[in-house]
Amino acid sequence: MVKYGIYNPKVKKILTIITSNPGICYKELQETSSIPNGTLSHYISKMVDDSKIIVKRSPRRSWFFLPETNPFEINLIINLRKETSKDILSYLLVNPSSGFSEIQKYTKKAPATVSLTMTHLVELGLITRIPGTRAKYALSNKDLTYSMIKRIEPDTTDKIKERFADTFSYL
Repeated sequence: MVKYGIYNPKVKKILTIITSNPGICYKELQETSSIPNGTLSHYISKMVDDSKIIVKRSPRRSWFFLPETNPFEINLIINLRKETSKDILSYLLVNPSSGFSEIQKYTKKAPATVSLTMTHLVELGLITRIPGTRAKYALSNKDLTYSMIKRIEPDTTDKIKERFADTFSYL
């Protein structure tokens, strides 16, 4: 048990990386930590067994979180690490209550891709669908989305501020 405690330098290093990069995937964790694949895999499985970290798995990827991360934040962070989802969430942060065609035009993705991604985001409760003649979409928790974007990718918030300023500079 002591071998995998927080006093172990490798465990400490892994926990520090996950703390500063919530939702980091295995490959990024391996590159950042410089711990060999087999060793990292071993330490991660022991840390999961000891409830030091949470692993959220999909068929192609694993994301790592601290145990105190709530499920809504986990879903938000995972989707902010996916390109299309991040584009949609970032767009809705700057342009609340937007229609499907506006979002699709911004993301420059096929309508089917955007539709599938938005349906998934609605099911997770990250965005809400506002019914009407033409449905509009809005973020479920704008403040949390903004803080998570800032935490995961600080450069993205600067871009959002610039876009927001550009939007109002033409008025």
